[in-house]
Amino acid sequence: MKIVVTGITGYVGAALAPHLLYAGHEVVALVRSMPARPVVGVDYIAVGEYTQVTDWAPYLQGVGAVIHLAAVAHQNADAATYTRMNIDVTRALLAGAQAAHVGQFVFMSSIKVLGEETPAGQPFTRNSTPNPQDAYGRSKLAAEELVRESGIPHVILRPPLVYGAQVKGNLQALQRLIQKRVPLPLASIHNKRSMVNVERLAAMLVESIHAPQLRNGTWLVADAHDYSTPEIVQMLGRSIGVHPILLPCPPIMLQILCAAIGKQHIYQRLCGNLQVDAHETIAALAKSGAVL
Repeated sequence: MKIVVTGITGYVGAALAPHLLYAGHEVVALVRSMPARPVVGVDYIAVGEYTQVTDWAPYLQGVGAVIHLAAVAHQNADAATYTRMNIDVTRALLAGAQAAHVGQFVFMSSIKVLGEETPAGQPFTRNSTPNPQDAYGRSKLAAEELVRESGIPHVILRPPLVYGAQVKGNLQALQRLIQKRVPLPLASIHNKRSMVNVERLAAMLVESIHAPQLRNGTWLVADAHDYSTPEIVQMLGRSIGVHPILLPCPPIMLQILCAAIGKQHIYQRLCGNLQVDAHETIAALAKSGAVL
């Protein structure tokens, strides 16, 4: 099948490309500019900046599926940027897919459309009511609605934090502190956070194209095991061969410190729970013979 991917040069996209090629698909990547290290076997098409007025239809002729990964996720973006890149670009891409009669649209959303935190032992499920807490989460929820309203057969995935080789974002920042052997006062935290390995997520994206049980659904994806913050630190340390320095500190002290410097969100991410129940996704895939 000919598959078009946006955002293939990002963290998830880089992991996805080999999975699609191994599965025998023809992979076309719509990129802003040609990458310095292209993946052998991927056909790259430089389309310039993604905009809300880009005519995507000419790039989507004869395409069996579109996997839309491209998005703005970093925290320092403003609401207008999230709207332009995460909502308006998705709208334009869907219009192109409709015009080109694309058979399927796979959209990478985020668990953040459901919220930032869960009570201990009460994970988000497919039936949880969306409650995004920031502009990014709201933009992804709005984009989801566009996908559902398009009439194109689709699959929407809501992953939590993605990790793996060469981690990015907050995990990368934490890994740098570990590498510098900075003592981290996190040993006393006993929370539970769901994450998903980037290779597992890439495999899930491939299966989304083939599994009829996932068609026109919104699905959660996560590892089977939830992690505490100290476990995450230990895992990051092992990946770079460094033994982290973890010190005990009452979580209340971390909360007071984060509040004092106006960084309450850091406390929530370090000490709060965010659990995801992906059992329905696993069960649906099992009906297609897939095991993730």
